[in-house]
Amino acid sequence: MTRFRVVALAAILAAPSLCLTLAPASKAKTIRPAAAQLSFDRPPLFPGLGLLLVPRQAGASWPDFIDPYTIHGVARRALLAIQTRARTPLLAGPALSHRQRRELRQHIDSHLPRYDHLFERAARRHGLPASLIAAVAYIESRWRPDARYQSTVGLMMLSPDAADLVGVNDRQSAAQSIRGGADYLKRMQALIPSAVPFPDRNNYALAAYNMGIGHLRDAVRLAQQLGFNPYLWADLRQVIPLLSDKRYYRDLRHGYARGEDVVKYVERVRRCQALIAPQLD
Repeated sequence: MTRFRVVALAAILAAPSLCLTLAPASKAKTIRPAAAQLSFDRPPLFPGLGLLLVPRQAGASWPDFIDPYTIHGVARRALLAIQTRARTPLLAGPALSHRQRRELRQHIDSHLPRYDHLFERAARRHGLPASLIAAVAYIESRWRPDARYQSTVGLMMLSPDAADLVGVNDRQSAAQSIRGGADYLKRMQALIPSAVPFPDRNNYALAAYNMGIGHLRDAVRLAQQLGFNPYLWADLRQVIPLLSDKRYYRDLRHGYARGEDVVKYVERVRRCQALIAPQLD
């Protein structure tokens, strides 16, 4: 990503046609997609925040999404400058504390070099950002293959059922755990409603990874019932905590879930990903 073009589009800005283009000075060009050309059988382009786009190639009719958590440097600073005008912050949730940032940077120096090639291999295999997989592993285990909590084990903290699903025989093997965890995260992403756009789609997958796809589907249905947009993380993050409120979870198919902890988990992973991305993506 040393040379790329990023276009930040914010559909709800006061000036919807405002475009920010970051590109080499000799090739700078503002891209304004014509509304008449948009096809609504695809995920919506404007999910309430500045989305980052990069054309597949010159003249491509439909752009690929760039996850804002994986960018850094000049592009990141420019996007942070406009995030306050968007409905959903570029980086949702509270910032990492100074102690948390220091601890993560220490782990990046001391632990990440042991596993970075495994994260990159899993990223290529499953079409996920390597920094996202690494951030999940960091939050789950602090990159310790022997980590254990209740029935979950390993660097990606796979449960016995999840390990069986993705074909992991040794959950304490870093290679197997990273491969299996990335596989499981990708499976969760594939189960998310097609109307959920990127980058929100990765947040939904993280929530499903943490609490299970059944509870996520309960949250989506509850969001619909309460008049929220079930396809935007900005809305769903307000509904998921209600899964621990008896007034709501008693009528849900999968019952109680620690919803507030799930939201914190998703947004902590994303904050960590932002610091890991310069090393991997």
